[in-house]
Amino acid sequence: VVNLQQLVDIIEEQAGVFSDIDLMCRAIDRFHRIARVMHYYLDLGKSSQWNHCIEVVTGRVSRVLEKRISEVVPNVTKVLRTPHQQAQTLFTTDQVLQAYNSVYLLDAARNAKESLAVNTAVERTWSELGKSLEILLERALEDQKSAPFADSLAIAKVEIAIKLCSIRFGADYAQIMSKNKENIERRKLGATI
Repeated sequence: VVNLQQLVDIIEEQAGVFSDIDLMCRAIDRFHRIARVMHYYLDLGKSSQWNHCIEVVTGRVSRVLEKRISEVVPNVTKVLRTPHQQAQTLFTTDQVLQAYNSVYLLDAARNAKESLAVNTAVERTWSELGKSLEILLERALEDQKSAPFADSLAIAKVEIAIKLCSIRFGADYAQIMSKNKENIERRKLGATI
C-alpha cells in the first residue's frame, strides 16, 4: 500500500504544462499493476484493512485523474480550432504541449481504468476525443487546402492533429492522414507551377 501511496503522490505532484507526463503515465501503469495484483492474486476480503487502504488510495488517484481527464477535449480543441473559430490565429507551444500531455494521460488512464475507478470518465472522454479529432482534423485539412502554398500555420495544425490522432487511433490512421496532407501540398505545388 505504501507503494500505491507513493505513486499517487507522483500523479498528484505532476501538474501544469511542464509536468513530466512520462513519469505520470508510468506511475499510472505501475499503480494499475500493483492494485490488480493485490486485488486478484491476494484475494483480499471486502472488510479487510488492506482492501480499505487500497480503496482510499484509489479514491485519491481517481479524483485527480477525473479532473485532468475532463480537460482533455478542451485542451485539444483549443489548439486545433480554425482561425475563424477563435480570435487568435496562433496557438502557443504551451497549449500544444498541454494537448499532447492530456491525450497521453487519457491513453494511460484508459489502459489502467479498472484499477483507477475512472471507467465512465475515461470511456466518455475517449469517445468524445475520437469524434472531436475526426472533425478537427478534417477542418484542418480543409484549411490547408484553402491556405496559400506552404502556409506554416495550416500545416502545423494538420501535423498536430495527426500526432494526436496517432495516439488516439493508432499509427495506421495517422499514416493515412499524413499522406492526405502531403497530397494536398503536392496538388497546391502543381497548381502554382
